[in-house]
Amino acid sequence: MVRQMGRCAALLVLALLAIGTAGRAQEEPERLRVGIAHAPPYTILGKDGTWHGMNVSLWNRIATAQDLDFDWVVDDQGDPVAQVLDGRADISIAPVSVDAAAERQIDFSYPYSRDGFGIAIREDRWQGVIATLRAISSLEFALTMGLLSLLALVAGTVIWLLERWRNGSSFARTARPGVGDGFWWAVVTMTTVGYGDKAPITPPGRIVATFWMYAALILTAVATAQLTARISHDTRGFQIVELEDLTGLRVAVLPGGGAREELSLLGATVVPVDDFDQAFGILEDNTADAFVANREALKWYASSKAEISLLGLTIGFNDYAFVLPEDWTLRNTINVSLLNVIAHEDWRVSRDQ
Repeated sequence: MVRQMGRCAALLVLALLAIGTAGRAQEEPERLRVGIAHAPPYTILGKDGTWHGMNVSLWNRIATAQDLDFDWVVDDQGDPVAQVLDGRADISIAPVSVDAAAERQIDFSYPYSRDGFGIAIREDRWQGVIATLRAISSLEFALTMGLLSLLALVAGTVIWLLERWRNGSSFARTARPGVGDGFWWAVVTMTTVGYGDKAPITPPGRIVATFWMYAALILTAVATAQLTARISHDTRGFQIVELEDLTGLRVAVLPGGGAREELSLLGATVVPVDDFDQAFGILEDNTADAFVANREALKWYASSKAEISLLGLTIGFNDYAFVLPEDWTLRNTINVSLLNVIAHEDWRVSRDQ
């Protein structure tokens, strides 16, 4: 009997120890390790080493409401999901878009933001003037003007041959000044200036002049279209008024940019870039026509660059959420506080600034 009671007591002690050990295993650490990385405007590392930004403000409010002590853990690898998955952080507040692949490995908090992809272009008030000068000084334009001048010379010579004996007041009888008079008439007629100083009076001359007038209308329209197309090509960034205008443009995109599929469907040429600085650099040297990235990040980076303009168009959207371990005991607590914070008007105002 005594022996059985001893066994029962021993089993009870072991059970209590096991429960105590399990309880301690389930306890959360006294100070949370919060993953973070420099990703403006969500998380910004100041020059003094302090962190601020939209997500930092949001997390500080949550931590205050739940009386959570924490330490920042900088993510040097730039992969918040891996940081939490590897156990280097208990939670990451670095901006991460919600996707199915990551959800298979970790949990996401309730989304705190839904942001689309913005479009940035290089804005230069002299670009139109420069494009025009470049167009009229191009080889293509010079060849076009040369061809029009040759045709005008032919038409003027024919008119001179038909008019020189009966219309000496408009067309000189000798070859050099006569051909010059004919060329001048052909150019004035082609450009629809119509000075009226020279005009054919013979029936054959007027018939030729009629054909030349019709032909000149077509020729000037072609030359104007060519010049306009060249200027439009050099200033096409300013003509993006709808998403379909991205067709055929060179668009810079960051690694893993979620807008790649949409841009491909629109017929844009994707230009991969490593970071915002490189993207703005190729915009400035006209290697790319536009830059597509997270709209909030574009607003933050472009605010310090006078030559970069953010268009009012948005491509798609992404939900952004905190990265949590799977089945984390604080998940519901964090979500409730997060919802309480983002429901307040002051959070919405501070987020949009």
